[in-house]
Amino acid sequence: MIRPDQWQALQRDGFLRVPGACADALPALRAATDKLLAAAPHGYVNSLYSGRKPEPRTAPPKPTDRAPTVIVPHAGFLAPELLAPLANPALHDLLQRIVGRDFYLSNIWLQEVPPGTGRLAYHKDPRGSITLNILLDDIAPRMGSTCVVPGTHLNTPPPAACMRDIQAPHAAETDLTGQAGDLVIFSPETWHARSANLSDRPTRRLFYNFYSRSSRATTAWAGAIDPEQLAAAQAALPAYPHLFRLDPAETARLATIPGTGLRRWSFSRSTSDALLRDAAFAWQALGHPVDHPDFPGFLLPYTTRLLEARRFAPAAYVARLRPLTLARNTAGAVRRRLKT
Repeated sequence: MIRPDQWQALQRDGFLRVPGACADALPALRAATDKLLAAAPHGYVNSLYSGRKPEPRTAPPKPTDRAPTVIVPHAGFLAPELLAPLANPALHDLLQRIVGRDFYLSNIWLQEVPPGTGRLAYHKDPRGSITLNILLDDIAPRMGSTCVVPGTHLNTPPPAACMRDIQAPHAAETDLTGQAGDLVIFSPETWHARSANLSDRPTRRLFYNFYSRSSRATTAWAGAIDPEQLAAAQAALPAYPHLFRLDPAETARLATIPGTGLRRWSFSRSTSDALLRDAAFAWQALGHPVDHPDFPGFLLPYTTRLLEARRFAPAAYVARLRPLTLARNTAGAVRRRLKT
């Protein structure tokens, strides 16, 4: 699927473009997404991990909305044709290399970014997953693409502890742009955001997110789709039943960590928003083999093999921190939480 130099770039930068990788599938993907948006032109109210079916939006999103883009969650269960790119054995092997044996499909969603949509703030997602992004349109800079700060999946606190304004463009950011049919692989542990769409047309992308089996016991689609939809998705990918197999007991077994109390504490949460635990996790994980010593082929919880590229650098980690920024953003988050 990718060359050795591309693997090194993915480990180093936290993202990789693969031009034209899905060009042959593009007509079928576009036809399926057109049908989904004809049925729900404004998308859905997105409630991931709620176990509830999402409700269609009754009005188009506004740029000032908290969720200003058109989202169709669980898109591959509504239109199993969208799962076709995952039938590629080379792609499956690459995903397994990143997140370990028997990984599963956590979510698949369609996003349309209307003209005039503003930026999404910089953030990190919970650890232990990898995301694929298939461009359905030609997308240039400032057209609503995902943007990342290269290398920030390694040795970085969350951006809210480091950036004066997480809504603003970062000086080192890269837009994950390209031609329709391009594939982009990126780690949700990078500092990532969404650029504003300053063009005069909407842009569409498909997202596929995969978790290691040791890192999470459920998925975004669990409980939110019908048995018939699940069966149709499984039938679309008969060679890879593990993508749809949930087993919380197995996840609990794989999440056991040998070693000291500090090591077990460091690997006991998927989030990177607690600085002390995040730094301890980085010290224990970065630059070390992440294969689980007790379960061959599986990874330690909340890890990917992208973490093996570089050892933890405490000085570089601390140098990124801005105490006043951290205090201001923390206070703002508390105020918003109190309001809700």
